Amino acid sequence: MTKLNLYLGCNGNADKEGFTYCNSCNNFLLDVSSLEDTRRDKVMDFLDKAANIFSGPVENNNKAFNVINFLHRDFGIFSGDRVLKIQKFFQIHKECGIYLVIIPEKK
Repeated sequence: MTKLNLYLGCNGNADKEGFTYCNSCNNFLLDVSSLEDTRRDKVMDFLDKAANIFSGPVENNNKAFNVINFLHRDFGIFSGDRVLKIQKFFQIHKECGIYLVIIPEKK
């Protein structure tokens, strides 16, 4: 079975003179395939239909933020502490360009 890993990342940020504020980074959030069957199916359906994440990265900051909030609020995926870290990431990397992406990984 292929693991489906959800990552939150940024594209990096540098000014016109080449001064780098951030080289880009990404953080593992969730192995969707590790969820129990019923929950996994609901989360996959949400990520497919609402976020359209299987067609490519979610690169709209508001949409990515809303996806995280839905995963936390409606599916109980992230703890309160994890959500605070994710929110901090959004604050720090807002100017970098934030994305959510599913990256398949063979076990």
